[in-house]
Amino acid sequence: MGFFDFFKKKKKKLTEKDLAKKVLESAFPGGPRQLDEIVQSAYTETRERYSKDTLEQAVRYIAVGLRFFQDRSVNRIIDQGLMPKNLVSREDGIVIYKIVLKNVYADRMGNNKAISEYLYKTFGNIEGEPVGDVMPGAFGPYGLATSNPIPVAGVPASYEYLSRLRLPNGEKVKYQRLGSFGSEITREIIDGYQIYDQAGNEIAVVYICPYMNAHPSKAPEGFIIA
Repeated sequence: MGFFDFFKKKKKKLTEKDLAKKVLESAFPGGPRQLDEIVQSAYTETRERYSKDTLEQAVRYIAVGLRFFQDRSVNRIIDQGLMPKNLVSREDGIVIYKIVLKNVYADRMGNNKAISEYLYKTFGNIEGEPVGDVMPGAFGPYGLATSNPIPVAGVPASYEYLSRLRLPNGEKVKYQRLGSFGSEITREIIDGYQIYDQAGNEIAVVYICPYMNAHPSKAPEGFIIA
C-alpha cells in the first residue's frame, strides 16, 4: 500500500493533523506503546546520551522513512535525512535504524534472517568487531591490491568513499565498477573500481570490501580523501 492509498476513499479533506496521524499509525502499527518501547530501547542502546524526546524524533523519522521512502539506503535515511536534523550521531542513527527495523518491519521484510541479510548488504558487518582503516592480515599496497582492500560498512558506503576520493591536486575522480574479486585475507567479496581523472584517463584500480564494520579515513597511495 502506497502513501496515498490511505486517502483514496476519504471524501472529506484531511487536515495536516489527520495526515500526520495516518502516517504515524502506518509507521507504528503497534501504536503509541510500540513507539515508547522503541524509544526506550534506543535510550538504552545509545547509553542514555540523548533525551527521550530527541530519540523519539529520530525514531519517528526513521520509521516513516522506512515505511514510505522508495530509497531506504543509509545514504537516504541516515545521511541525507536524519543527519541534517542534528539529533544524534551517524553511528547512533544506525543503531536506532536497526532497532526500528527489527521491531516494526520484521513481518513486512520477512524473518530475522532476511532482516540480517538486508542490514548486512546495506551497512556491512555492523554486528562484527569494528575494523580500522586496514583489514586484519592485509598486505600489499593499500586499496590497490585485493590483499589489502579498503574496508567500508556496506555497498552505499563504497560509493560515499569513492565520492570523497581525490587526486593529489584536489581533482575529483570518476569511477566504474569492474566486478567482484576474491581475496587472500577474507572470505568476503571484494569490489574493484577503475578510477579515472576528469579527462577520462585511467589512473588505478581501487579495491573495496563493503562488508566490514569500518569507516576509513585513509586513501590509497597517489590519492587523498576530501
